[in-house]
Amino acid sequence: MKLSPLVLLLVPGLALGQAYPSPIIKGLQFGNNLVYTGPSSASNSWLFIPSLTISGTASTPTTCTVTSPMNLCIANDTVDTTTSGSGILSTFEVTESTRAGFTGGRSALYGNMHVEATPGALGNGSYVGGTFVTGVNANLTGTTGAYANYKGGVFGSNSNAFTTSLATFLSLINASEFDVAIASGASAAEKHGITIVQTSADAVRGAYDDSAVEFVNQNSSSTTWQYGISFGGYGHVYPFGTDSTLITAQSRVSGGVSNAIALNGVDFSGVTFQTNGCAFKSTGFCINPAGVINDPTSTTVIGGPLSLGNGNVSAPSWTTGGVGFKGTGTTYTDSTASGVVTTEAIYAFPASTIAATNIGTTITNLDTLFLATPLAGTNVTATNAWSLHTQGKALFGGQIQGNLGANVFGATTQFNVSSNFNTNINTGTSSGTVTLGAGSGTVNIVDAVNINSNANFATNIGTGSTSSTVTVGGGSNAVTTNATTATIQGTVQMNNNQNNATNINTGSSSGIITIGNYGNTGKTVLGGITTGTNADFLCLAAGGTVLLQTSACTISSARFKENIKAYTGNALAQLAQLTVSTFRMKGENRDPNHRTSQVGLIAENVALIVPQCAIYEDDMVTPKSYRQECVTALAVRALQQQGQELQRTQILLGVMLFLLVATILLLRPRHR
Repeated sequence: MKLSPLVLLLVPGLALGQAYPSPIIKGLQFGNNLVYTGPSSASNSWLFIPSLTISGTASTPTTCTVTSPMNLCIANDTVDTTTSGSGILSTFEVTESTRAGFTGGRSALYGNMHVEATPGALGNGSYVGGTFVTGVNANLTGTTGAYANYKGGVFGSNSNAFTTSLATFLSLINASEFDVAIASGASAAEKHGITIVQTSADAVRGAYDDSAVEFVNQNSSSTTWQYGISFGGYGHVYPFGTDSTLITAQSRVSGGVSNAIALNGVDFSGVTFQTNGCAFKSTGFCINPAGVINDPTSTTVIGGPLSLGNGNVSAPSWTTGGVGFKGTGTTYTDSTASGVVTTEAIYAFPASTIAATNIGTTITNLDTLFLATPLAGTNVTATNAWSLHTQGKALFGGQIQGNLGANVFGATTQFNVSSNFNTNINTGTSSGTVTLGAGSGTVNIVDAVNINSNANFATNIGTGSTSSTVTVGGGSNAVTTNATTATIQGTVQMNNNQNNATNINTGSSSGIITIGNYGNTGKTVLGGITTGTNADFLCLAAGGTVLLQTSACTISSARFKENIKAYTGNALAQLAQLTVSTFRMKGENRDPNHRTSQVGLIAENVALIVPQCAIYEDDMVTPKSYRQECVTALAVRALQQQGQELQRTQILLGVMLFLLVATILLLRPRHR
């Protein structure tokens, strides 16, 4: 038998329609079954109380906390339910179990409150269909410290809706439903489906978790919710209109000041959003898992730390008001004391750091802001496509590199017009081409101007198809061209009408200046050099002067030499080991004699026999040529050594001839 402080199983026909003294009921139980025939009445109810009247003046009860015509107060509960029971004792329990053959819906407990007239005095003015209150006035064995040390759960109400595996194809299962209706013609100052109120006695937050509404699962749950909060349902009428706000925050207006403040609006930092998911999403708008704001159809594409877009938009012409990223002009008031403020930015992109998971990551171009070239779409012809359009001045504090198209029109363009600092064009390590003069006008460069002064890349002037004149120089100052590769095409005149010096690469640059190209069919003429014969040599004299001389460009004076010693090697033997070869030169050359059969020495052979005569590549290992004056000197030394050898031979022959004559005289017979 199931124990309960009060089990209401009353026999049919018991009618309490008269005024009886309040009975004291202990362990009362009626076991007769009911068979319904018609509506509930005294004849087919365990407990039937017809329409009664409550009147009089009620006072605060001494044993129960509320005034009620049906009070059930347990003032002393010492029941042990954990030793042999289920661990739970219900003060009032109503159990309804349906069996085969039943029809219609059921409600195990039904509270029905009707307010049918205006009250004589309002009192607290609350009318509730059902109230559940749980109070705790003792420690439930918990202690401070870790989360697991806290013990005991307190619930004002606990609604459960569950099924077994046999309950299939239900249309709905709902743990709790709250219905509200204000009839037409009625009115209310406030209307809410659910209100969660912290009472005036609430003074402490939860030590580990504290929230007005929380959605959780039990540890053994095997499924998850598809939606945390759903506005509208699959089979239900949508409850909001064109003037509705789905989520809002309000400050108190009536009854005193209570401002709406918070640390965060929405904090999803603890959620891992999946690929192609959105932290916030609406039509044409998505904040994807990477924090990028863009079209939800392209959330997997990250265009940078911030990507703004409205999806595909069709609208009338919007001029310079913008459409992808737009706003309203705002006035910002500087409250700084009087004085000079160096810089104030209205919109700023602070310096951000790009890190890499693995070492050795190299980023060729690391950009704070990248502006792509806009594209002309269907039926559009763009006269100018600007990646950046400024109406006012532009101040660049760093470098401008790459293919920079600066189109300044409508006025004279001046660079560094008021400063004494240098104006450098392509002075860094960029490999880009700097072109001066590509239109129909004349480009004049005056004063001291450095172009490509620190880089080893080509600087081209007038290299396009223009037929205009590119003038370098023309004023009273010298024009210095200092470049690794100076390419001058067409008919170019430098300092044609002036008596000033024209200097090319006169600074400290290590770049190479090439005049002429062996692949061209024309000639390279150096004017200002005295014409010599075809046997003359073009040499570089002291002071960097280029001149012609009849002998090879060899410096023989002892003034330019040190460690001078007599050569003691066997020059004759070394010359004897040199191989004289016939050969033809490789490659192409404008000289018609280039490919003819020639006789000469091979640098590798010279380097092997007499390394002092070899000329090497820059690695000082690979032979390139040989010093003709060295071979000539060896030939001279060989002749000297041969002459000395001939002289010794002559002396030896004289001695031998003397000895031969002496021997003949000594061996001749004497006649007596």
